[in-house]
Amino acid sequence: MKSSSTFFFFTVVSVILFFSNSAFAQGLANDENTGAISLTPNINCTPTIGTTLNATASAVPVCTGSAEDDVWYSFTVTATSLNITVVGIATFDPVVEVLSGNPSNLTSINCTNVTAAGGTETVCINGLTVGVSYWIRVYDFQSFPQPVPDFTICVTNCNGVGVEQLLADNFSISPNPCTSQTTISFSEEQKYTTIKLTNLLGECLLKSPSLRGGREQLLDLSGLSKGIYFVKIEDENKNIVIKKLILQ
Repeated sequence: MKSSSTFFFFTVVSVILFFSNSAFAQGLANDENTGAISLTPNINCTPTIGTTLNATASAVPVCTGSAEDDVWYSFTVTATSLNITVVGIATFDPVVEVLSGNPSNLTSINCTNVTAAGGTETVCINGLTVGVSYWIRVYDFQSFPQPVPDFTICVTNCNGVGVEQLLADNFSISPNPCTSQTTISFSEEQKYTTIKLTNLLGECLLKSPSLRGGREQLLDLSGLSKGIYFVKIEDENKNIVIKKLILQ
């Protein structure tokens, strides 16, 4: 006969395993097109951080590469031509597919994979119908899991400023990688700029006071664990740019 303590132990373990398996089974909210995350088109790129961690394959036919880890986004058209920009982080090699229709009957209208690991995929879609919703599927081209299964995505006007240009023009991070401190440097004096440091889940870990009239901001990272983070910059016009920071 089992003792009460043994029975309690196995009961607790069973409950933990049940909830762990349930959480794993649920996966990402946007693992299927029915749970697509809505993106808002803007004049300039406002990157949204995405991940394919724990994503599973969808029933939609693959346009190129291996889509065993695809995730889904949607957007409602605000102009007849819109630009989708996806930036792979580290070794992530993004495939970007744009589809029309409804979740149960989708038609592929564009599939792009012209860069490699860590590349930027940009596609301008013309002839869109204002007010109609379209779908975006993102996945890594390779058939094996990536150590950093993450990317950023945004939708802009086709004549808007892309994320890479914004990052290059607005600020730099040095040193990067760093060990305990790094400096954010701007190409011109800032009027009202905030700097946030987030983790891969988008959680804010550090927020600096608003930078007014200066061009540099020192970040003290001594209390953080080694890993990959994101520096998120928001200027006085509410433009947002994001850049990767590696802490060694």
